[in-house]
Amino acid sequence: MVGFVHSQFFAINKYKFNLYYLFKLTTTLYIQGVELGPLEIQINSLQKSIEAEQQEIAELQQMWLRDQSELVRLSKEKETQTRDVENLKKQLTILSQKKLRTEGSVQAELDHFPEQPSFN
Repeated sequence: MVGFVHSQFFAINKYKFNLYYLFKLTTTLYIQGVELGPLEIQINSLQKSIEAEQQEIAELQQMWLRDQSELVRLSKEKETQTRDVENLKKQLTILSQKKLRTEGSVQAELDHFPEQPSFN
């Protein structure tokens, strides 16, 4: 009995192997008249994935270049604004000193005149 079960077990496994082999043979595809097996199908799928990734990489590189250009433009603009602020600070200092000198000279002139009597 054990021998019979054992032989049936091997027969079933052989049958399963043959079914698997036949399944693999029937999974070949015909695309545009070309026979493709499972590996060729996988290769085509991977190539499509690679092409999609390469397209995404190209788009990301273009976006990065645009961002870098914008960064350079903004850096130049910041430098220009910084220079303008420094020039305005210098002008403010000069005008403040001129105002102080003018006020001092007006005060000195007023100090030379005698006080006018008030007519109340």
